[in-house]
Amino acid sequence: MSRIIAISLLLWFSFFPAPVLIPEDGVLLLRVLDVTEKPIRNLGISCGERCATAYSDDAGLARLKLPPEKRSDDWVFLQTLKGGGGQELVLISPWDFRLNVPSFANKPDNIAVVTVARKGDRQLLSNGRAVETLTARIVKQLKTRLEREVSDEERKLVLQQQADSFGLSPQEVDTAIREWGRKAEDPYQLGLVALYEKNYPRATELLTQSYDLRKAEKEKKENEFVDAAVFLGDALYAQGKFREAAAKYEDASKERPTDGIILNSLAIALAASGDLQAAASAGERAISAKMADRGFGPRSPQLAGAQFELARIYFAQEKYPQAEALLKQALEINEQQLGPQDASVEECLRAYARVLFALKRDDDARKLEVRANDIRNKLTRDRLNRDLTNAQTELAAKEKELGADASALEPSVRKLAFAHFHLQQYDQAGPFFQRALALKEKALGPDAPDVADSVMDLARNYQLLRKPAEAEAAWRRALKILEKIVEPDHYRLLKPLQGLADALYQQKRTVELKAIQERIDAIEKKYPQHQQSNKRAA
Repeated sequence: MSRIIAISLLLWFSFFPAPVLIPEDGVLLLRVLDVTEKPIRNLGISCGERCATAYSDDAGLARLKLPPEKRSDDWVFLQTLKGGGGQELVLISPWDFRLNVPSFANKPDNIAVVTVARKGDRQLLSNGRAVETLTARIVKQLKTRLEREVSDEERKLVLQQQADSFGLSPQEVDTAIREWGRKAEDPYQLGLVALYEKNYPRATELLTQSYDLRKAEKEKKENEFVDAAVFLGDALYAQGKFREAAAKYEDASKERPTDGIILNSLAIALAASGDLQAAASAGERAISAKMADRGFGPRSPQLAGAQFELARIYFAQEKYPQAEALLKQALEINEQQLGPQDASVEECLRAYARVLFALKRDDDARKLEVRANDIRNKLTRDRLNRDLTNAQTELAAKEKELGADASALEPSVRKLAFAHFHLQQYDQAGPFFQRALALKEKALGPDAPDVADSVMDLARNYQLLRKPAEAEAAWRRALKILEKIVEPDHYRLLKPLQGLADALYQQKRTVELKAIQERIDAIEKKYPQHQQSNKRAA
């Protein structure tokens, strides 16, 4: 065996200059490649403030001097700088910027591989590794708040941000992900696409396969096992299977016990399952981990997010002073780091107000609510007119480029529909909602989970136009689509059921309304955190 290793080392050193591979404690050896596995030279790469920048040589090798406290098997967050000639590069692998520090021993397999690509390179859209990275980052960012379903606007914003980071358009990225999902064979990759498409039962099936396969090899491929466990947890949580989700986050946390992101997901899942004591423990560990992690730090919005979640758990435990202290800290961080008018500040203010009401400090609570309303109103006023102008300009440009019937127009058409809708211009919004629905059906088929969202958009617009019969038909169609992918008492059915109840109420069909309301009540009883209906007297 030792002879084989010696021969392997000899071959390795004959390909790469031997001086580069002299082992040294505290030095992370990196090999920087492009997506075709060709070496990248003169790329600056670092791992934070206390980590000096290292540059790759002609063979793509770099020696990254780590901070003194970093040891073998610790984690570092990689940051890439511009490559030679000023070209801007994006990190493809590791997809989450996290790298486990291998042993500092002089062995070929202790060189960590880093994959980068040129920003704006449209060939990335057909590169499986690049599309997988984009999909994983989008899915991860969308799940940052597990306790509620992410809105369509939030999904679009996340897609826009990740597309911008690669120098691509959101429409190109969305199409590439869906196309990749049709070609991929690996259950992990297919599961990621199913998560992206909100097909949670399919994602659970595929990611369970991936989890089982990777669990058998987790000693060798810990990172892959953790990714499979976390994304499987996300799929289970989205279906309301909170205990099963918590078990998967727990499995991931055992491999990465100081990962604040995983611990935060575990805390949220445990809280949703009703185990508030275990949730509080996980939330406290998440905060400690994020404070100690130089990738976040004591003044980061990520830390504020963990504090916000733990405050929600304390509130449920009626530990109001502890919840207040955390929300005060989270509010200060978000105000400083994100600005006093950010949506996260508004969210903190509203949660803080609820705590103060519970503490019988009503005057202070109302002041916070006024601030929160002012933020929301200002954000709304500023955004609405800007959104309408931008949406009109965007759609006109896309129609000129792609033609009037291209499926890729759907996001732009829907954006314009909502721009009119939020300005309460429901007559103008209707035709655009109908057009967006037709384009999505053309691209995905009439029963795809994403089609349900477009159907509900149209239903809500009908409702506000006082067309209850048309609204009812649309709500029933959306309900039928969703019932195929979730259990009959799942909280995702609340939205179409509540819309249907309103449509029936407008038509004074009290017998049918009573049956629908009983179904809503049963779901809300099972998922009390999703109670939001205005009950009608049937």
